[in-house]
Amino acid sequence: MAHDLSPAETSSVDWGTSCSAPPSVKRIEWPGAWIRLLIRVPESGVNVDEVGSGERTALRGAAWAGHRDIVSRLLKAHASVDKKDSEDRTALMAAAFMDHWEIVELLLDHGAEISETDSAGATALHLALSNGSKTEAHDKTVQTLIRRGSDLTLADAHGRVCIHLAAYHGDRNLKSLIGATCIDVQDSLGRTPLMLAASQGQLDAVDLLTKNGAYIDCIDSDGRTAFQLAAIHGHLPVVDILLALGADEAHKDNDGAVALHYAVAHGDVTLCKALATSVTVRATDRAGNHPLINACQGDNEEVTAKLI
Repeated sequence: MAHDLSPAETSSVDWGTSCSAPPSVKRIEWPGAWIRLLIRVPESGVNVDEVGSGERTALRGAAWAGHRDIVSRLLKAHASVDKKDSEDRTALMAAAFMDHWEIVELLLDHGAEISETDSAGATALHLALSNGSKTEAHDKTVQTLIRRGSDLTLADAHGRVCIHLAAYHGDRNLKSLIGATCIDVQDSLGRTPLMLAASQGQLDAVDLLTKNGAYIDCIDSDGRTAFQLAAIHGHLPVVDILLALGADEAHKDNDGAVALHYAVAHGDVTLCKALATSVTVRATDRAGNHPLINACQGDNEEVTAKLI
């Protein structure tokens, strides 16, 4: 995904040469020295919104690292709650991505804008859902953002709303997002939440989405369905579910390929066995090749045997 926070986070703040603090506090290590700095703010004249690497403020750094007490002190020292870094990310976004739900609550209590977006169009909730976490802290973070009024309809630069990200990662909070938008909402590549869940083998998400009315034969900009995406990535359990629900196994994408073509290309014998029917083994792609021809060209005897 494109929304991961920068890995170049540090455990210190470089105040830079423009800061009015004396040399002894130009670079302040976590976390005790920060507290001492804040105590002496009035006499040192330090600007708590001074930025360092990546245009990150002390508040942004503390929120990312999960230092709630320091975040609280910075807010009491009137740190700008929504000041953005070089990627237009706020302290709230950083805390949300790292699943620091108590800091998320604290920042929101101090007026943080919950649906502010970064340079990629992602909100704090987008970022929380993009981290792929399965922890209790993650669930609390997501539920806090939903409860406090995150706009669930905002799309990021890839055209993805929150339900897309939850489906892609198989997030346990997916159920809370169903109903906020059309369940078959498509991103900029034409992919629905079901397609994304299928492509990643997220069995529970696929089950939940289909039970809530997701259309299994939607087509993306490549002409592919959720069934084909599951096959392309070798997710047999998802393939089995979608087949049982009536997925069109003979559907051809923009390259004229059926799901079996991709299973053959990957040499996945088990998947080939599940997908081989009297129709699919004879399906030709745009190059005029059917799956058996591709299997023979690839010198895959085991796959070839399943197709004859």
